[in-house]
Amino acid sequence: MRLLLLFCFPNICFGATCPVAQPHEPSPAENAYLHSNYEQAVTLYNELLAKRPNSPEITAALSNVLLRQQKFSEANDLVVKAMDANPQSAVLLAAAGFVQLRAGTPWTAAASAARALALDACNPRAHLLESELLRLNSMFKSAAQHLQARSRPKLASWSQRRHRRSYLLPC
Repeated sequence: MRLLLLFCFPNICFGATCPVAQPHEPSPAENAYLHSNYEQAVTLYNELLAKRPNSPEITAALSNVLLRQQKFSEANDLVVKAMDANPQSAVLLAAAGFVQLRAGTPWTAAASAARALALDACNPRAHLLESELLRLNSMFKSAAQHLQARSRPKLASWSQRRHRRSYLLPC
């Protein structure tokens, strides 16, 4: 029966496939952030933002650095300004959710996370925000399951799926 389900409805067991982020060489701004050199990271991200002013990824990364520095109002201003230019960006909605969460308004962060996930179900920061909100509401098991369901290995081809179906089943 399982085999019949596997061949007839493969997405039941494997779920929706999201593109897997490929490893990349960190940019100088990312390196500065990873080495806790936040002032240099802000400078480098501002330079990148000057080159590409409407980039949601750079804006979200810069807001993350500002949150690490406890600069909530600057992060909020940055994200609100970027969302005026690009209101349907899941990346910016997730960044806004983290800013709202750190500013002490988890109910608005929950709305931002829901909108971000509705726009892009594969956005990892939106899933992290959703899990954090579940954890804050003392739903620890739900938060863990939410992250585990998103971090299962996604197999690229059907032959890989068939080869490893023994460890992926049961669903």
